[in-house]
Amino acid sequence: MRLRPDNPMNRPMQMILIFEVLVFLLALPGMVLVEHLDWTPVLLAVGAASVAAILASGGLTKSWGYPLGWLVQLGAVAMGLMTSMMYAVGIVFLAIWVMSFVMGRRIEQRPTA
Repeated sequence: MRLRPDNPMNRPMQMILIFEVLVFLLALPGMVLVEHLDWTPVLLAVGAASVAAILASGGLTKSWGYPLGWLVQLGAVAMGLMTSMMYAVGIVFLAIWVMSFVMGRRIEQRPTA
């Protein structure tokens, strides 16, 4: 489940992953200060998801970038286990990711002139 390296939707999908890193980092204080979670698991989850998103963003033109990007989407939704608001945020990012991927597939399948 990946797009060709020359697909124009690769750039928007990279930006989705970078925006997710920002959201993960912004969710960190909310998880600790509002939800009163321990710093250690929050830092591990946010750190792992952020590093994975950055790596996936850089690797979208490689064979491993898209599978890692899909895992980041699942991780974003799974962060809802720490704070329920991340369910909504993760699902929104997953929807944007899927819609962008579908548009990329449509671009690949359209006939060339």
